[in-house]
Amino acid sequence: MNKQFDENVNPVQLSSMDQIELALELAKLPRSSRNVDIFSAVSLVDTPYQPMQWAVRDILPEGCVLFAGRPKLGKSWLAYHLAIAIAEGTKAFGEVPVRQGDVLYLALEDGRQRLQWRLKTLLRGHPVPKRLHLAMDWPALDAGGWMK
Repeated sequence: MNKQFDENVNPVQLSSMDQIELALELAKLPRSSRNVDIFSAVSLVDTPYQPMQWAVRDILPEGCVLFAGRPKLGKSWLAYHLAIAIAEGTKAFGEVPVRQGDVLYLALEDGRQRLQWRLKTLLRGHPVPKRLHLAMDWPALDAGGWMK
């Protein structure tokens, strides 16, 4: 059985950063797994943050989002619909305000013909949004797929 922690690690309450570092060392985690950012709960509570920015209010935050779920639930249709609404700056679902912006829709399981058919179906004769961009291939994060 593969254990995460070595049996020598005593699960006592850790009270300092030195003890946390020691526990990580004793855990015998690979070096790459130990590149972590440890911070205190006090510093978290005391740090001021800007309010959450929403691309689609209370539904979709700005940034990179991954839709996951069982097959055939409509994830691709939902993502495409939201991408179009954001790129156009219209309302999602006909009533939810969106924040207009550039959109990169990664359709990693679709072909161009299917993307075209779905786009035309969702647009219903409206113009194609200029701020909507599509890709059917994308490198893995550790192969340059992470954009900053």
